[in-house]
Amino acid sequence: MLSQKSLLFFVSLFGLSFSMARTNVKQMVIEEQSELSVDGVDEKDGDAVIKYVETKTYSLPNNELFKIVDLFGDRKFRKSSSALGSFKWQQCDNGTAQIGKLNVLNVSPDPLVIPGVIKLTFDGELSETVDAPLKMAVELKKKLETFWIRIPCIGGIGSCTYEDMCDVLAGAVCPQPFVDNKVPCKCPFTQGHYSIPTSAIDFNVGEVPNGDYYAKIELTYGAKPVYCIELNVTIA
Repeated sequence: MLSQKSLLFFVSLFGLSFSMARTNVKQMVIEEQSELSVDGVDEKDGDAVIKYVETKTYSLPNNELFKIVDLFGDRKFRKSSSALGSFKWQQCDNGTAQIGKLNVLNVSPDPLVIPGVIKLTFDGELSETVDAPLKMAVELKKKLETFWIRIPCIGGIGSCTYEDMCDVLAGAVCPQPFVDNKVPCKCPFTQGHYSIPTSAIDFNVGEVPNGDYYAKIELTYGAKPVYCIELNVTIA
């Protein structure tokens, strides 16, 4: 997830927004699908194709999305064992200059256990101050057998677009390692270099189905690209 500041910036945005979304489900306009059914496999990249029906206001209590994903895996496919072997991240190859730069990002244990304690190390930087509107687009997929299922946006979790993360993070309580290392977790994220030495963070966001996940997270400040990262993570 950028430089110290940028990296912390990314981790705080994604981690805190993920946690807040799970505990404070609000009605929102999302892309909803009528049912989780596979409609063939894309010949180009092997991704499973899922039908989307319409956009409408919808909300699910207690983040039913993860229950749906787990049931879908049980009913349609045998649960696959982890094939990733290790946590991986890389900057998206989008060919554009970005405000943020991520130098180091280490997360353990591997595979992750959620909820649980996660050890985080990162170093990153921001070349300029980032403030509202801070848009975050998330693409989230779960591996089932030999292909990937795109998880839709339901209840604020999944492949969602958040128009302004500054609003989402406004009421967040920064984890102690962020406070100790003077790394912000709310807007504005000022220009500079940030780092967090290996620190334990209690990641209590409720249970998440085990398996292999892929996430692409793209942050933009107005029309300016802030940072884009691709993650592969296994949850035990």
